[in-house]
Amino acid sequence: MIEQNNRLLDEFIRKKAFPFILDELLEEHEEEKIDLIINGLEYTYKNEVREESKMLVYFDVLRELRVDELKRLFRFSQCYRDSTARHPKLSITLPPEDPGEREKYREKQSYEEYIDNHLESLGLIDKGKRNLEETIETIYKQIGEMIDARGARRPRLTKTETKLTLFGSHFVKYFELVSIIEIPAD
Repeated sequence: MIEQNNRLLDEFIRKKAFPFILDELLEEHEEEKIDLIINGLEYTYKNEVREESKMLVYFDVLRELRVDELKRLFRFSQCYRDSTARHPKLSITLPPEDPGEREKYREKQSYEEYIDNHLESLGLIDKGKRNLEETIETIYKQIGEMIDARGARRPRLTKTETKLTLFGSHFVKYFELVSIIEIPAD
């Protein structure tokens, strides 16, 4: 049984995965993504991924993303959060006073917003946005919880946080995105 499974996996890799991934390598224009494609092949083999459609979805999404977007995606991962928690840095970025610098700041902010929107449209992150009805319901609920029977104040309203979806988390692992980000050493 195990021998037959190994034979089927080898056949899948040889006949389906490898030719597809070779095409991806030949078509890729961004050098950093070539390593990620190889990582995807390794993951497919090591984790015995035999579902062609699953593999194709991961590679389709990778093809849709630029290196800057992949780096931004990785910054939402637990691995990145753990690494920055070991090396905490207080960083508050205020808009510059100089009009030229302020314009560059706004451009950077809008570029990051575009990337986040693209990542969310691919199902990789959840920006925590809710429809108006859910938002109003949440506000009423949290305001009610903020004041107990004696009028004592409770915690403040919670802010939505951008986070990886389950698919996004698997995507980060599938291509080992840590390989394109420099994480400070311990």
